[in-house]
Amino acid sequence: MKLSFIIPIYNAERYLAECLDSIYATSVDEDAFEVICVNDCSPDNSRRVVLEYQKTHKNLVLIDHTENKKAGGARNTGLLAAKGEYVWFVDADDTIEPYALKTVLEACEINDLDALCFNYALWFSGRKQEEHVFEKLQRVQKGADFLMDVFGDGIIYHLGYAVRAVYRRQVLMDNGIRFPEQLIYGEDTTFMAMGVMCGEHVLAVNDVLYNYRQDVATSSSAQLVDMKGERIYESIFRAGELVVALKDQAAKISMSLAN
Repeated sequence: MKLSFIIPIYNAERYLAECLDSIYATSVDEDAFEVICVNDCSPDNSRRVVLEYQKTHKNLVLIDHTENKKAGGARNTGLLAAKGEYVWFVDADDTIEPYALKTVLEACEINDLDALCFNYALWFSGRKQEEHVFEKLQRVQKGADFLMDVFGDGIIYHLGYAVRAVYRRQVLMDNGIRFPEQLIYGEDTTFMAMGVMCGEHVLAVNDVLYNYRQDVATSSSAQLVDMKGERIYESIFRAGELVVALKDQAAKISMSLAN
């Protein structure tokens, strides 16, 4: 098993089929990957959509939560269940390009990568806006060097977006890298940076592989409208604590590398 897609599901019925279709549009044999859908007590018919796809795709796994754990908790559940050498977190309302999986697997295998980063496109009501964060091909580097070279002091502006990288599962497990649970906002604030920083072999490609829908909210973040102000602020402050911790760790690693 080369790669595990992990998809948290909450109120995803409208776009879930499009997401799954984009994954299964790949030319890669289905024995090489699995798709783990974690139903986070979704009140709509998302679960039924997954059951329909299971009839034709034997590598599709459905996990049902008995309590709502928000997007972070659902992703952690998928990570613990994953069997792939690499994991890719995909949101249920987003899609990947048809060539994405093949590109990712080839790059990871050729370079023995611990993490692979790539560009993405934002979609606003059918309008596509490509975001080329990685404007040129990077050489394979240690994760801390990669973050310093690519982001530098501006790393704080590029946090989040755990979906725009593929991670070696064992590196995440060995370093205890998980998503904070029960956060309504900012649960993936530092996950990408932490997953990259712990890697020994990290690379970025210039390809736009991921399509990030901006005009809907189908994950736990959709519950923001129903949340009291103090719960929203609690999530924001918790995300802020993670940012501070990340900056402190990055500074220590940078200092040790310089010496």
